[in-house]
Amino acid sequence: MNTPLISVIVPVYNVEGYIEQCIRSIQSQTYKNLEVIIVDDGSPDNSIVKAKSLTDGDPRFIYIQQENGGLSAARNTGLEHATGEYVTFIDSDDFLFEASIEMMYHGLKLSHAEISIGAFCRFDDVNFIFYDYGSFKFELLSPEELLERQDNQVLALRLMFWTAWGKLYKKELFADIRFPVGQCYEDAAISWKLFMKAQHACYLNQPLYVYRSNPSSISQNFKLEHNVHLEFLKERIVKMNEIGYPIQKSISLYLHHLRNHIQLCLDIGEMTEVASLENELERIESGHLDFLTSDE
Repeated sequence: MNTPLISVIVPVYNVEGYIEQCIRSIQSQTYKNLEVIIVDDGSPDNSIVKAKSLTDGDPRFIYIQQENGGLSAARNTGLEHATGEYVTFIDSDDFLFEASIEMMYHGLKLSHAEISIGAFCRFDDVNFIFYDYGSFKFELLSPEELLERQDNQVLALRLMFWTAWGKLYKKELFADIRFPVGQCYEDAAISWKLFMKAQHACYLNQPLYVYRSNPSSISQNFKLEHNVHLEFLKERIVKMNEIGYPIQKSISLYLHHLRNHIQLCLDIGEMTEVASLENELERIESGHLDFLTSDE
């Protein structure tokens, strides 16, 4: 049976100790029609040397080298070179289960959705941490329902709907969407936009992605740019309000992150922002949503 080509985009930076597990998990996928785009984001260690030795003789693996530009730039480079009908992202310190891509593909095809979403588990180099997502196996979700899931009060349930990884997308969804370069929280900037473009997404209630708790990961060095995340969340609320989606839970989520950012500024001594942020918090809590009426 002919199966469509799936592009697997793997940004690589300073993961010499983890890259083998990532590469081997891709090589062992039961879904075989893959092109694996390894983007060397100016990695200073031997990550790429190790990856090339593991993939020697496997024509599915393509290597692209660029100056260090961060996770967003590396993912965007991968998208520019991807030729598959579908695309998925894997961070190079994470890994997959053997049937992960096949299950996401079949879920997508059987439901006629444009995005397939799998659950995830954490790995701390010793233990796997699984989360109880309930007993159901499959859901077909509309854009509004997807945005509601992003507002879930349970972090583990919310996180899987914000990340770029752990999903299979029709590549055409990225025709006019790219990750913002030079900013942190890049997944938060575009995940909701992809959900709004899709007619439906299917959610598979089974761990298909293993997220490694790695403090040095290029996707985790973001604390000082937490305010960027706030701007993405405000943009999302504005767009939801424009098309008539309920926004109260989204506002609650924004307030949660705003309070966290205020505390972060206090913790690291960035006092210049605190007064304006506290003023914004007070105004929103009193019902004044200035960013919904701004002409900017």
